[in-house]
Amino acid sequence: MNLCVNPIGETGFTDPQLKRLYIYHDKWLNSLEILPGRQAKTGSPDTRLSPGGNKQYPRLERLIARVSHDGQWILATANDHGAMLAWNPAHSCIHCAPNYSPLNSGQTLTTRGKIYLLKKMNLQDVFDRYKNDFGLLNPPAKAVGVTDRSKLHNADVQ
Repeated sequence: MNLCVNPIGETGFTDPQLKRLYIYHDKWLNSLEILPGRQAKTGSPDTRLSPGGNKQYPRLERLIARVSHDGQWILATANDHGAMLAWNPAHSCIHCAPNYSPLNSGQTLTTRGKIYLLKKMNLQDVFDRYKNDFGLLNPPAKAVGVTDRSKLHNADVQ
């Protein structure tokens, strides 16, 4: 199952340019607008990244978030078996699809996902909740990331 998180009818989250879409990589959430090789195009089809084993983004986590136009809300989703992060600029939806490896007859797989809808929080708060809920998929060998935490606050990512 691929859960599509789409605030249908809530125009405060529309974002065809992907200016307020974030993933967790290199110890902080990056706007996909600034990640190398991931320039958004209005109306383009789904775009996808795979957490774990991704050569271009080796420390990509199973977390994707979108900030509302006014910077007051954050909508995010994560999954403990997340194998694909996806987003569709035309619909402003986000996905963290679990990996359902081929199962033999009688086998089962349990997966757990979360949708976060947070008001008056910042992206670091979302990451902290994710880390508490799921742990890190790819813990870095040493601390890497943003030293200026003000870059992670809603007021700076609108």
